[in-house]
Amino acid sequence: MERVDLMGCYHALLLTCLLKAGFFTSLVEVVKLPDQHIAVMTAVLMGQLLHMANSILPPEYFCFSLKLPDLIAAAMSPDEQGERNRASEVINCLDRIHQMKKQPVKPSSLYLKLTLEQAGYFSGKGRSHNNLMHNVHISNEMDDLTLQSHIRDTLVLTNPREYPSWDWNLILSLLHVSGHCQ
Repeated sequence: MERVDLMGCYHALLLTCLLKAGFFTSLVEVVKLPDQHIAVMTAVLMGQLLHMANSILPPEYFCFSLKLPDLIAAAMSPDEQGERNRASEVINCLDRIHQMKKQPVKPSSLYLKLTLEQAGYFSGKGRSHNNLMHNVHISNEMDDLTLQSHIRDTLVLTNPREYPSWDWNLILSLLHVSGHCQ
């Protein structure tokens, strides 16, 4: 029997509360301020929180809850040059943070390498990045009939031009399971 990761549940609850309270929207507003140091610190905080939310929150909730389009709109705004430049810098900083987070861990010492190997980090036996089950009826070991049934349930094939009627939650879950929405 596997133990529940209480810290993962706590972090997921905390991130959900922050999202519901509009914390990311407030961070986008802080980025627009003229102070460069605060904008950089806010970008780093946003990057860490986005990475954490992407790794522990279900994609059905995470993908629709963020207010990052506000940041992109600020970066494309023709009104104020300074605000546009700061928003563009923050987007570039978020991209660099994302690229760094995608790279595998490279231990800097033999002791750290042995510790990570004993923890099962390199073999995949250790603590999972995504220990919360995103959708109970979707798993990685789906047979073809189940997958075809789920694809049919999305309504993408039956109504290809009626995208508002598609089951977007199921689509995102299928993409997440297949590894395309990470």
